[in-house]
Amino acid sequence: MSNLEFKVMLANLAREMSARDLETMKFMCSDFIPKAVKEEIDSGLQLWTALEERDKLSQGDTAFLRILLQNCVSKRTDLIGILNKYEAQLPSTGVAPSVMVTPHPHHPPNIKEAPPYVPSDVQQAFNIITTDIGRNWRPLVRNLGLSEASIDECVERHPRSLREQVMMALNLWASTPGVNASTEELRKALNKTQLKLIAQKLK
Repeated sequence: MSNLEFKVMLANLAREMSARDLETMKFMCSDFIPKAVKEEIDSGLQLWTALEERDKLSQGDTAFLRILLQNCVSKRTDLIGILNKYEAQLPSTGVAPSVMVTPHPHHPPNIKEAPPYVPSDVQQAFNIITTDIGRNWRPLVRNLGLSEASIDECVERHPRSLREQVMMALNLWASTPGVNASTEELRKALNKTQLKLIAQKLK
């Protein structure tokens, strides 16, 4: 695998990205790309360069790039397909792990910290909550410890879908390092938010 093929892959991704895709990815990189540098980034190629300079991206390590794509542009299967095609040609020791996580926006993900999955009972609880909670979801996720910036990002990412806002917020909570994502924690937060009827539905 040559460096040229790596650069071609990055160029293809940058060409297909929308301005909104770029802004979301820049937001996800807030902890290690200074604000002044981010403000100067106006293309995917510039973002890739900033990631390379900070050892977040290289020819043989595309793990962080995959996380950005899967969590910022998850519906853009064409973009993820470009990365998949490149990674398929890497030696087996260099293939980035295929993980689907939703990292906390103020804690850019570390592969070792990111949970590999949300337990099935917690996912079922998420489905119940997103179906029943309606517009009362913000107090709930605040009680779970989600920041206002994260809540605002959920609304911005899914302005027309209340259900998607809630699901993204719950996934952000579950994937925050140090969080014990369990139905018991969800019940406690629901009861604290005076949403006891929903809490009673959780197994």
